[in-house]
Amino acid sequence: MSAQLYHLSNGTRVAIDVVPYSEIAHVGLYFTVGSRVEESRNNGVAHFLEHMLFHGTDKRTSQQVVKDIEQRGGATNASTSQETTSYYITGRSKHIETFIDILGDMACNAIIPSKIVKNERRIILEESRARNDDDEVLASDTVESLMYRNQSLGRDILGPRINIATMTRGMLKSFKDRHYHAGNLVAVVAGNVNPDEVLAAFEKTIGRLPARPPTTFVRAVAGSGYKCIERDSEQIHLAIRFNAYAEKDPRSLYAELGADILGEGFSSRLFQGVREKYGLVYGVSAANRAMYDTGGVDIEAATSPRRTGMLLRAVCNEVCRIRDQGITSDELEKVKETQLTALAGSKLDMEDRADQIFSDLQYQGQLQSIDEKMAKTEAVTLADVNKALRDIFSQKPAIVAVGPCKYMEPYSKILQRLKL
Repeated sequence: MSAQLYHLSNGTRVAIDVVPYSEIAHVGLYFTVGSRVEESRNNGVAHFLEHMLFHGTDKRTSQQVVKDIEQRGGATNASTSQETTSYYITGRSKHIETFIDILGDMACNAIIPSKIVKNERRIILEESRARNDDDEVLASDTVESLMYRNQSLGRDILGPRINIATMTRGMLKSFKDRHYHAGNLVAVVAGNVNPDEVLAAFEKTIGRLPARPPTTFVRAVAGSGYKCIERDSEQIHLAIRFNAYAEKDPRSLYAELGADILGEGFSSRLFQGVREKYGLVYGVSAANRAMYDTGGVDIEAATSPRRTGMLLRAVCNEVCRIRDQGITSDELEKVKETQLTALAGSKLDMEDRADQIFSDLQYQGQLQSIDEKMAKTEAVTLADVNKALRDIFSQKPAIVAVGPCKYMEPYSKILQRLKL
């Protein structure tokens, strides 16, 4: 059975995917706001608010929120990205109405206590320090800020430490009141559930949220550039991003398959050409990352400082080879099979099903069955992927290195290696 789309009385979109064979159900509330809708002064507020929603409502203390979920065997979490803040619970299908009530209560009635804001601030500051201490994460975060310099999309999701340290209950409540409404919400349930009962449960909770138009944001403009962050580290961590396609662009699928050929798995070109051939790295990868109006192909690797030049040469050689010579039909069939296997496997995972349903609604504007996605993957041609790879790797990238900078080549030299 395919997912069906409904609308609550306030306009909230609700997608229900009835899966009769599953004893597990997943419910997610996806607010289509993240760091992209923030300003410099409140950057980090979306992520901070995500933490706060678990700290009690008008009718449940924070301990009761957790107890009501875990006593029913449920597992809950939340996440914030540039474009989405999501809250979700997975558990047995028989408890779905209770799980909906809990999430709806959090979304509608969170009290955001001032004394908890102070404590959560310390926790988020530690989270920020942990990310900053991780050279790999720092390189990945910085390449995005370099690609989208001086734009909301390039800001840190956690926000700068000064913002975290000065975040107030008023700022959090103002953000919630402004953006947590029906126009910014998609609710998804996947599992062996009764749609009428699910809709009735949602209507009692998130059906009370105000009806407003979706929040808008400024279209991203991708750039390029180079930055090296000096660290006394035993490795240099590299992050290279090439501008690619938005999620709604059909070519994003071509970029995803091409990036997998370049750097996903033991048989990928980067793994074979950088690790197996020269022994330069423990791990190296390439991946496509698509968002609402932009996207990128990211290449990441790390090596000992004195081998940085060799690593750059090997990576650039593989990028030029895949761009100029293209991929083979065998390579395309291999990554198609990998993706088809992942899609088939997602039929068994209720969280995967729910996440894909939300992504379809947010980025494609319509629901797609897993079988339809598999058919699209099977229809991709060699010419499709090769054209996408030529387009992507013919642009100047954003490059970030974290480590001993004296071993890094200048940007102009790397561009020469890329024949750009």
